Amino acid sequence: MKRVHYFAAFSGQLLLSCILTASLASSAQTRIYETNAYVETIAGSGFYGYLDGQSTATMFNNPKVTVVDSATNVYVWDSANYRIRKITPDGAVTTFAGSGYRDYLALDGQGTNASFYDVSSMLIGRDGNIWLYDYTYVNGKIRLVTTSANVTTLCTFSWGYRDGPLSNAQFSQSIWLAADNQGGLFVSDTGNRRIRKIDTNLVVSTFAGSGNSGYQDGAGIFCSFNNPTVLAVDPSGNIFVADSGQHSAVRKITPQGIVTAFAAGPYGSNSGDDGMGTNASFYSYIDSLAVDSLGNIYVADSELIRKINAGGLVTTLAGFGNAGYSDGQGRDSRFSAPTGLSLDGANRIYVADRGNQRIRRISYGQVPTNDFSISMYAGLSLVGAIGRSYRIDYTTSISNSTGWTSAATITLTSSPYLWFDPNSAGRQKRFYRAVALP
Repeated sequence: MKRVHYFAAFSGQLLLSCILTASLASSAQTRIYETNAYVETIAGSGFYGYLDGQSTATMFNNPKVTVVDSATNVYVWDSANYRIRKITPDGAVTTFAGSGYRDYLALDGQGTNASFYDVSSMLIGRDGNIWLYDYTYVNGKIRLVTTSANVTTLCTFSWGYRDGPLSNAQFSQSIWLAADNQGGLFVSDTGNRRIRKIDTNLVVSTFAGSGNSGYQDGAGIFCSFNNPTVLAVDPSGNIFVADSGQHSAVRKITPQGIVTAFAAGPYGSNSGDDGMGTNASFYSYIDSLAVDSLGNIYVADSELIRKINAGGLVTTLAGFGNAGYSDGQGRDSRFSAPTGLSLDGANRIYVADRGNQRIRRISYGQVPTNDFSISMYAGLSLVGAIGRSYRIDYTTSISNSTGWTSAATITLTSSPYLWFDPNSAGRQKRFYRAVALP
């Protein structure tokens, strides 16, 4: 069945309410829902505990981080069990590494003979090995877990700030890791307010950030961050960083080190509004970022999973803003403190739903040519297939399913595409829909 997007707006006003399949959303918030996302649970019963087994007949205890290998095995940092768990494509859950004891010594070893303290970040290389940061109370460790579950420490560092060989470098207590396609490792060094790089020769340098607190765009060390946390790298080598604080933003760093605002900003609200670029907003803290092979960015934001497309349009992929648990279509699903986003080769999104003690998966495809999204910001902002023609209809009553009037026929020459209704004078409420033409 063909899906269409509807929304109600007053002429000349910003979006007041967003409805999908004739269901009204809150009038206090701009919410643009994607229509082809589906959420399912792949592991976890919802009970706190530790139990291996099959799919939903298993237990986790505050899962926080996920990564996915090329064979679609999912690895989960199960934080209150102090273990890395493995979920195979057929749903079998096993313990991959970790003794189950929180150990500030963070001992190396094979599988369950190794120990961890507090893993905040993991990434997986093309060879299937996992890199992780283990904050061990007395120092920090970047560690490697091989495909055979052998855990080794690559470097141990004290707190501070020093570039140079990795064995002699210093970082702050809180760091996050991401990798590019060239073998480079990027570190969001929160306490030092810098983005650092570890090259293939294991030499650390400062890639961006002056170390001063602020929100200044610029090149390299001539820019500033407020509280850089989670980060992700797109296929073109652009780095996206969550700069969290009083107001959270996603900032972009090009491979040349140029830092610019990308989505939301430091001077807006914490309302979580969808919209274009810096007109959108996030809640006060972004928990996780991930980028798919098409350059779309996914954000764990409070109880929502948000999406930022390559053009900077922020939409909502799944969740409804209040904590809960339900699978199903994106808008109908519920999460509780989601974090730890990662993607597989099919661009399916994995979520550590820590409040629900479950691992969730969001299946999401391209916007079909017969479906697209519309929102309002100084006009109608349409996101769909470039070159496709659509008919824009309106009605004054959503309950009158036959009372639609054609307002225009348009062909998208860009996405997003901005269109104005020249006949919507006054403050008459109108509901709009888009119909794909053959």
